[in-house]
This record gives sequence, structure tokens and C-alpha cells, in this order.
Amino acid sequence: MGITLGTRQALIVNSAFNDRWYLYCGPLVFIAAISLLVLFKNTLNRRTLPVLGTLARYSQPIYGFHALFIHFLRTRHYDDMSQPLLDLP
Repeated sequence: MGITLGTRQALIVNSAFNDRWYLYCGPLVFIAAISLLVLFKNTLNRRTLPVLGTLARYSQPIYGFHALFIHFLRTRHYDDMSQPLLDLP
């Protein structure tokens, strides 16, 4: 929610998209990730779901790889920040 509100406020102030709050490794993303981890650990701790084991096994490598992939795209300017909805996929 903080990322959304910050990006919206920057859009209003600058009259154009600004990626100041649109960081994939910023402090708000870290806080959200820790919050989701605590939420899921506390709510799903009582029962074990079979899919959760498979998801946990592959989530770390996928997350690490996608950060490198995004960095590669952004450093070579293959991204399109003028249209963030089209840039998202």
C-alpha cells in the first residue's frame, strides 16, 4: 500500500510516472515481504499443505533469478517506464 500511495503521489506531483517508489529492492518491499512471511508462518503453522513444500523449494531460486533478470533489462534500457502497465509483464 505504501508503494502504491508513494508512486501515486509522485505521479500527481510530477504529472508523469516517476519510479522513485517503484523499486523492487526498496525498504517498503522488504517490510512487506517480512510482514507476509510472519503472517503466513503464524496462520499456516498449524497445518501442512502439500503444495507449500514444492513452492518453498523453488521460491528462493525464482526470486533470486528474477531480480537479476530485472536488473539486466533495466541496465540495458529494455524496459518502458513511460507505460508501467505494459512494462510489468
